[in-house]
Amino acid sequence: YTIQASDDLITCTATATDIDGGSASDTATATVVNTDPVLSTVTISPSSANNDDTLSCSATATDADGGAPVVSYTWTGSASGSLGSGSTVDLSTTTAQGAETITCTATATDTDGGVDTGTASLSLDNRAPTVRVSLAPSSGATKNDTLTCTAVVADDDGDTLTTTFSWTVAGGSVTASSTSRLTSTLAGAFVAGNIVACTADTADGKGGTESASASTTIVNNPPTVSAVSLDKSTIYTNEALTASVTTSDADGDTVTVSYNWFVAGSSVQDGASETLNGASASAGFEKGEAVYVVVTASDGTDTATSTSTTLTVSNTPPGAPVVAIDPSDPEEGEDLFCEVTTESSDADGDPLTYIMSWTYDTTPYTGAITDVWTEDTVDGADTVGEEEWECTATPNDGDDDGETGSVSVTVQSGCDVDGDGYLSNSTECGGLDCDDDDASVYPFAGDSYGDGIDGDCDGMDCEGGYYGTAYFVSCPVNESWSDASQICTDAGYDSLASVLSAGEQSFLESLRPDSSVKYWLGLSDQSVEGDWGTWESGLPVTYTNWGSGEPNNFCDSAGCEDCLEMIANSYWNDQRCYGAHGLFCELR
Repeated sequence: YTIQASDDLITCTATATDIDGGSASDTATATVVNTDPVLSTVTISPSSANNDDTLSCSATATDADGGAPVVSYTWTGSASGSLGSGSTVDLSTTTAQGAETITCTATATDTDGGVDTGTASLSLDNRAPTVRVSLAPSSGATKNDTLTCTAVVADDDGDTLTTTFSWTVAGGSVTASSTSRLTSTLAGAFVAGNIVACTADTADGKGGTESASASTTIVNNPPTVSAVSLDKSTIYTNEALTASVTTSDADGDTVTVSYNWFVAGSSVQDGASETLNGASASAGFEKGEAVYVVVTASDGTDTATSTSTTLTVSNTPPGAPVVAIDPSDPEEGEDLFCEVTTESSDADGDPLTYIMSWTYDTTPYTGAITDVWTEDTVDGADTVGEEEWECTATPNDGDDDGETGSVSVTVQSGCDVDGDGYLSNSTECGGLDCDDDDASVYPFAGDSYGDGIDGDCDGMDCEGGYYGTAYFVSCPVNESWSDASQICTDAGYDSLASVLSAGEQSFLESLRPDSSVKYWLGLSDQSVEGDWGTWESGLPVTYTNWGSGEPNNFCDSAGCEDCLEMIANSYWNDQRCYGAHGLFCELR
């Protein structure tokens, strides 16, 4: 008999029969007990996996009672908990994490409900995160730029990542200007040529790390020259030429400028000077030569150049010559010859020619003849006494006329021999020039006391001179006030002098040949006692220099003090009019 199933009841009945045919029987029973199945092995494959792989679990089960136990599987994660059931599990659809322990529990169950369990575990691999780093700008960054470092991170296991940044400049660590999550910035100032590097380190918290770097080299922004101008649009020999330059530098670097000056295609001056001296022996320029400057701007690393416009040196017209007329004091009927006594200057060194032109009393004269220079001579037959003849010499250097030089003479008649413009006081001429042989002597020309020369033709040897437009003389004569007044008018003066200002007062003080002598001035109160308001010339009194307590209008039996005198200390005093004094005369 084969036991088929658990819980079967086995009954055994024993019957004893004797020979006599008698029998007796008894029974005994036994219940069949179930034997649980046995799981001998549980395995997970593959033996190495990530949290997005599919795992398979297998188990071997036997049952002593016969039959095939049914095996079921459940999956759990050490961190994520229940992951499902079945012989396989797709971890990508679960919350399984990298480096987590995954456990498969196999349960074998027989037909009688007997069970056995077994487990297998697998630690998932942890995949390191990935990181990519980029810098902006990636190239062409300059000293004042702000660099932005951006990290792109990923983790195949889906782990939460922590990312940090570090910066180096020229190999040395520096602190970021700002960092926010996956972005970090570093603001200049840098130095051209610096290598700036950004490194991003990321970690998954499970021992998985990765780092990446990006770097850029700081470049220099070269300076720019936006304008080069010259201070002249036309230049001449021996002039100075100055360049003006406008530069800029985006990096804020100090810009130095050098100037390479070219004349006639050759460099003549190269350096820091913005000015070229055209008169320089080594760097000058001449008529017809081309002049320009090449400007170089440098920021210490790079340079920029710019060239000015080119100027051609223009012709410099000659300067004015010095000319003279011979004779210098011609008389009527004498030929006039105009000559160049000092040649015109010409910066270009050109040979010069001259053309003379004449006027008489401002009227152009066209009858000149040529002796040495073109039209340099006037026939004396064309001259008339008292005419003013002017000769103008015009120089020419072959390109341009230059500045003119002029000279004039007055043709003398027989009555102005010295040419001072005043006719002789001879009976024939009827003029006022008391010495027609001396051009420095004529009416009101000024006079020096005591030299025996009547320099101003007033018939007196006094001290004379001008203050402004007024002419004054001073003589230390011994005359009464009325006689002194008469002397002044007889000599052609307006009157005894009036004093209208402190300046005139000071001038009269200095004009006195002898300051110890008292001098009459043209003021009195003879008409109305005490009225000192009007000068003898009729001018009102606007300035006074009375001494203390004067005028005192003193009168006694000898007479009244009615006339104005300048005493030795230069103050004014009223005095009796018959005193013998010197005099001041005036002509206004």
